[in-house]
Amino acid sequence: MTRRWIVLAGVAAVALVAAAYAVGRVTAPIHDRGWVQGNAVGYESGVAAGRALQIGDPLAPGDRDVSQKAFRAGYRAAQADAYGSYDGGWSIGQPYIVILARGLGGAPYRIDQRELLVPGTTYVLCSGGRAVCHQ
Repeated sequence: MTRRWIVLAGVAAVALVAAAYAVGRVTAPIHDRGWVQGNAVGYESGVAAGRALQIGDPLAPGDRDVSQKAFRAGYRAAQADAYGSYDGGWSIGQPYIVILARGLGGAPYRIDQRELLVPGTTYVLCSGGRAVCHQ
């Protein structure tokens, strides 16, 4: 009799866990593309702000401001440098095709080519698979 109750309790526990899992999956929020992009931007901003606040912590109060300004200037320079030779002429909020190349000076990659997407245009890989062509 005791063994029968142990088996029934085990089956009930497994069923309860499975039901809880199913309810959790059904009620979990679904994030659209806008949420994902906003989350990424917020994360990047938070990382930048956090790093900037850390700079100068071990320094004397009079030296912290100089240290933080130097860090922010370097951070901005690195962000601008990430765009390679494309430091201007970007249209904010517009979609681009970007082709990456091996980086220079220890960077993992760099922007080699970019092209603003045009509505109604079909884009395909050119022969060779290293460039984008229009159809």
